[in-house]
Amino acid sequence: MELEKHSDYKRFLDMYGKALKSEGVSEEQRRSIMCSVNPCYVLRNWIAQKSIVEAEEGDFNLVKLIEKILRNPYQRQEEAEKLGFSGKPPNWEKGLKVSCSS
Repeated sequence: MELEKHSDYKRFLDMYGKALKSEGVSEEQRRSIMCSVNPCYVLRNWIAQKSIVEAEEGDFNLVKLIEKILRNPYQRQEEAEKLGFSGKPPNWEKGLKVSCSS
């Protein structure tokens, strides 16, 4: 993971661990809190672009699937995982150009 290579990573982990300990937060509580406020899935540019291309070709299946996934973005979903929605974006995504009005 790239984050682990950062020069301040270990120091951050130490500080974070101490803060949790001083607040009396267990690992189970921390995980539960994090999962309740950090979604597994968000509509990223590459996901939207892929669904737009397919919809323009008359195939709205991905649009419908994305809508279903985003109704419950905090829970891991097999279909979303298979499509890589929680992973790194594909290389072709780097060439996307979007604007605020998109």
